[in-house]
Amino acid sequence: MIPKVAVQTAQRVTVNVPVALEAKVVHTNNTNAARTTNTTAPLTVTVAHPAYTVFTLAAWHSLEDAVVAAEHALRTGALTLHTLHRAAPHFTNLAGAATFRQALRLINPHSESPRESGLKCKFFRAGLPAPLQQPIVHDSARSPIGRPDFLFDGTTGLIVEYDGDGKYGSPDNTEEAFLALHNERRREKRLLSVGLRMFRVHSNSYDDPEMMPDLIQAFHQQEKLRGGAAVPRCLIEGGYRAWV
Repeated sequence: MIPKVAVQTAQRVTVNVPVALEAKVVHTNNTNAARTTNTTAPLTVTVAHPAYTVFTLAAWHSLEDAVVAAEHALRTGALTLHTLHRAAPHFTNLAGAATFRQALRLINPHSESPRESGLKCKFFRAGLPAPLQQPIVHDSARSPIGRPDFLFDGTTGLIVEYDGDGKYGSPDNTEEAFLALHNERRREKRLLSVGLRMFRVHSNSYDDPEMMPDLIQAFHQQEKLRGGAAVPRCLIEGGYRAWV
């Protein structure tokens, strides 16, 4: 049975319904064999449960779409991991169940933006090992350097950061942008000093087909530079595996 949620709203709602289902409408317009119904009265709308929406995205769209939507729902409180996993048996025998099971491995509450959710899907599909999300990295004196988006620990030591458009402040405030950039470069030098390397993904490179090959190349180069030496655990505090 498809789980549903009843949503009560007093806001203006546009509902597209098949002509055969139309009843007691205030105003209608023909829209591709359906009718658009407009009403300003309080309305209860029954919609698919967020867990079913995640399944539908995995089954009919992509792994990335499902994970991005699910983790956004976790951040906003529209969905919990417990509810998502409890709903999973409903979809076991449906087409798309395999992709949904992959999504369940990736979905967690630790991604802080849709791009972080999407990036780990790219890592997963590329066959990379699961990095840590949001670990705190320390220097040799145990002073915290920062909390990167992703850290491939083990014998790699590659940090991946997503730089959104607003990371370095407003483009209209050159002083603020300069200070933010200066602090970020200083942090990057401190990371290099403990044997870690930074790979940055920007808003204009996220969808670039060359981005992942470049990242994979950086991953293997960094692994080679470390010569098989593991990243010391004393440098890393906390963090969560990007998938299980």
